[in-house]
Amino acid sequence: MLTFLGLCVLMGIVNKPRLNMYWSNDLIYKTSMFGETMARDRFLLILRFLHFADNTMLDPKDPDRDLLGKIRPIINRVRERCAAVYRPPRDVCVDESPVLLKGRLAFK
Repeated sequence: MLTFLGLCVLMGIVNKPRLNMYWSNDLIYKTSMFGETMARDRFLLILRFLHFADNTMLDPKDPDRDLLGKIRPIINRVRERCAAVYRPPRDVCVDESPVLLKGRLAFK
């Protein structure tokens, strides 16, 4: 699982148009680290069946439901760990310029 998660993080750094291209042998798209670390079919199988939430506990018809309910425990854990590891200095500069979002999201 650690290898799978490591490859997912690496996919965020190395951008390719399609998932299968990470394991491509084409000289233009070849990134040998992916094929040497895990077989493509194994990665896709884990990706297909990896599930973190109990769907019976979530009501999709409830208008007041948490839209991130399925991944809320993971988000909370990441926030806790980041807060435990990083302590910002007294003087911090924050860029508050708005970023245009053209996608559709029910939350921001």
